[in-house]
Amino acid sequence: MTQKRLAMRKIKEVLRLYFQGGISSRRHIGQALGLSKSAAGECLQRALAAGLSNWAQVEALDDASLEQRLYPPTKAGPRRTRVQPPRRCKRSSISGVNVATVPYPRS
Repeated sequence: MTQKRLAMRKIKEVLRLYFQGGISSRRHIGQALGLSKSAAGECLQRALAAGLSNWAQVEALDDASLEQRLYPPTKAGPRRTRVQPPRRCKRSSISGVNVATVPYPRS
């Protein structure tokens, strides 16, 4: 399950604490902002991969351009959906019978 993207305000706070506040521990950054250490770490990892190396660079960007640098559009093709096999009954008397073919008893 994918996690929800952080709000841009939280992302900027993570980066501010890392670059300007001198807090290099993602655990301490997460505790200060009420985030998990993995969420803070992912934010830092994306920023460093995008070439952001100081607070002045982050501060110069508006929210839309920062989001564009941290979350570039993917070039993935259409997703393939997984076909579910038909459900089968678990009762021993009718095991192996496709449920879709068994008529529903009417009263």
